[in-house]
Amino acid sequence: MYKVFGFLNKRDGIGTDEFIDYYENHHVPLILSLAPTPLLYKRRYVVHGEKLTEGSNDVDFDVMTELGFADREAFLAWMVSSRVPAPASKSRPTRQDFSIDRERGPTSLMKRITSE
Repeated sequence: MYKVFGFLNKRDGIGTDEFIDYYENHHVPLILSLAPTPLLYKRRYVVHGEKLTEGSNDVDFDVMTELGFADREAFLAWMVSSRVPAPASKSRPTRQDFSIDRERGPTSLMKRITSE
């Protein structure tokens, strides 16, 4: 299985519960409407201030997304099919409408793990 991980940050001023609600009820359905569902699609949310993250700045993201595909080619095909076309009007979502901060932290960081 070919896996990729995305580490995303919420925008400043959005609470954790609001971010999780947005991500699960708007972002995930949008992605699933654009492309076939990956073999694996997991989200793990960080709750800052809990014992695991208390007193540490090492965790500088708000959600880790794990996607799994049969192979690299399947991943690349999915990436092409999941791209949101440029908005023709304001009725379509734009980058500013999303609750994800694309400017700070590891927002665009994608890591790849391949297993035999």
